Amino acid sequence: MNYYGYVDYRTVLDNQSMNVFHANEAFTKGTIFKTLYIPYKNFLPKQPVALTDKQKSMLEVQKYCSVCHDFALYLDVFPNDKNVISLRNEYLEKYEKALDNYQSKYGSIVSSNAKTVPYDWSSTDWPWEVTK
Repeated sequence: MNYYGYVDYRTVLDNQSMNVFHANEAFTKGTIFKTLYIPYKNFLPKQPVALTDKQKSMLEVQKYCSVCHDFALYLDVFPNDKNVISLRNEYLEKYEKALDNYQSKYGSIVSSNAKTVPYDWSSTDWPWEVTK
């Protein structure tokens, strides 16, 4: 980040080293790119704790969705970066697998994925609802 707070995207990713966090760490730090992470004062990010299988499944979906989104933003600026495209495709497969796993067990997260009869979009708990 330069003096004015703007990110110099030419320094975000060194294609030789693929300077990125693992998906778990990226989710807690808010970015996949190590060079973009700036700690806030002396606070340390904490891993979210999933207590139930449903929460664990949702956390997997959120984690991979976040990583794919970061790569998509990077590719908006550098659309010809083959290494990042390949890496994004790997995480996109993981995201789709996690999404399918969640939806097969707990119902649709996205209304366009609700394909069952009866229509299950409104009959299941919302992802933010906690069931005891």
